[in-house]
Amino acid sequence: MIIRNVLETDFPEVMRIGQRYSEETVIGTMTKEQLLTIARVCKDNGIAILAEDDIGVIGVIAGHFIEGMAMGKFCEEVIWYVEPEHRGIGLMLFERFMDACEESGCDGVAMSAYNNRYLKVVDRLYKNNGFKEVDRKYYKSFK
Repeated sequence: MIIRNVLETDFPEVMRIGQRYSEETVIGTMTKEQLLTIARVCKDNGIAILAEDDIGVIGVIAGHFIEGMAMGKFCEEVIWYVEPEHRGIGLMLFERFMDACEESGCDGVAMSAYNNRYLKVVDRLYKNNGFKEVDRKYYKSFK
């Protein structure tokens, strides 16, 4: 298994992973255009990392940079998904993402935890790694 930065040529596989991710969150299914926009923004103005094995991409973690206001520069995670049969590698992706955020000069990182079956595990992981819960986000779709 290899963990590396996402390349433009990886976008079809990253979008496939993104589709799986969107189906498992409360956001619902994203369009190909939405997934492509997310992939481009994170690659060009953020951090986008994937894990791959002999079969192909098996996990992705990505976020975009936000600068300004009182928080300085931080990276806001927008996707973190690992194929179910490879869920043991999620922590390696997370650690690589944290290192990349620090190396990019970020003052902080914002991670999400969706109300799905992994909420308790993710909440515990974040808190065990020094994160504190600051707010909750609510989403309303007009479509």
